[in-house]
Amino acid sequence: MMEGGYDQLGAAKEVIARLRSALLDAKPGSVDATLGISVPSGLDRDAVALWVHSRSGLPSERLAKDWAATGPGVSAIVAYGPTYETGEGGFTPAPPDTPYLAISGDADGDVALTASQYLAQHLGQQRTQPAVVSIVKGLGHNFVNRGLSSTKTDDRTSCDAGCPSAAEHERMVGDLTESWLTQFVSGKAGPWTASGTAVLPTTTAGQPARLTAVTNNRLVSMVAGSAPEKAAATVAGDGSTLLCAFATPGEERATKLPPCAANGLGDFAAYATELRRVGWRTTGRVTFAVPAEAASATHLTLHVGPAADLPVGQPGTPLRVTLTSGTASQTLDVPADDPAVANRATASSNGQYVVGTIRLDLRRVPGFTPGKLSSVTVGGTGKAGAVNLRTIDLAVEGPTATPTAAAPSAATPSGTPAPAPGTDSGVSPAVLWGAGLALLGAVALAWVLIRRRR
Repeated sequence: MMEGGYDQLGAAKEVIARLRSALLDAKPGSVDATLGISVPSGLDRDAVALWVHSRSGLPSERLAKDWAATGPGVSAIVAYGPTYETGEGGFTPAPPDTPYLAISGDADGDVALTASQYLAQHLGQQRTQPAVVSIVKGLGHNFVNRGLSSTKTDDRTSCDAGCPSAAEHERMVGDLTESWLTQFVSGKAGPWTASGTAVLPTTTAGQPARLTAVTNNRLVSMVAGSAPEKAAATVAGDGSTLLCAFATPGEERATKLPPCAANGLGDFAAYATELRRVGWRTTGRVTFAVPAEAASATHLTLHVGPAADLPVGQPGTPLRVTLTSGTASQTLDVPADDPAVANRATASSNGQYVVGTIRLDLRRVPGFTPGKLSSVTVGGTGKAGAVNLRTIDLAVEGPTATPTAAAPSAATPSGTPAPAPGTDSGVSPAVLWGAGLALLGAVALAWVLIRRRR
């Protein structure tokens, strides 16, 4: 037992390093004393994946750097209910450039939607591999840990009826973990977005997908408050705009930016992250000039969230996007119930919102011809509305927009093309969860090696 102060991140790194060494050195088919499990045959020791939970999200970025230096590197990271340093005191460094998936339960009563706050801050990061946060309705923090679920230690506070059970937690998190590692470690087909021109999944864990996704192949990323973004933005009509931030609860005085207007909003989980509030009364709008290097864009990605609760029963905030090419303009409307802008207010509570991701294939817009895009306009739906924008990304589909599969190594993370459902991955969920949960225990921390069928 440790007494007094100690380096928590250092201790976590040491524990995981010991587990990693034990599994790398273990004899297949034997019960390893350190791991407490029978080590299966067929382990690919060059495909080390990191699975973390709760506070173990903090050292994952350091671990990736350490392992890259000593090999084998981290081939992918899956984080369930992770926590990171966020807010006015600073942010944990961006996730390493390896396939990264964070799974957050919207009923998590411990760390809430910290992963979404973390990734929203780092949306401008240049990556060759995807980073995604997937929010799953009804999941909490503890029930992925059998040591806690067996004692009914439930962090969720409103589960009188209809909340997922411990078994459903394991199934949904297991399915998401397996699909991520199957695609990005095993090099098989899978449903996840791997580039800035790929279609976002419409469902995850059997639910409508609610995602924040950073992908590669971006021509330009206009991040709220950056010099290029500020120079590109102009307001017209009865539109309005404000660079602002939501204060971390209890730290309002530390906020360096003007507060974003809440207007009854319950909670916008992007504390201390600079946002651009875009509002309009009727046809007002904010236009963003497109840099010349992005004129050929075929895809537009908005990282955005609604700026206010709506009355219960209304689907969400209608969002209109106008594209200008030379003297021609085309408009498209994002459905009000899109997960990124959907109204989440209920009769008993305000909504809980994050910076979500909307991806639009511009080639499907009638009359639009790629190659001369000069501006993107947000707003002007005819009815009053407002959104909070974090970034506008523009990407082009082409030969470089398809990630290539590569053997995971310290220097070359893996990536794969799009999937076909039902593909046999060669990854055993029993192996993943048998190993993961055996190591998880009370420390809420685990990692696994993934089997690959040769």
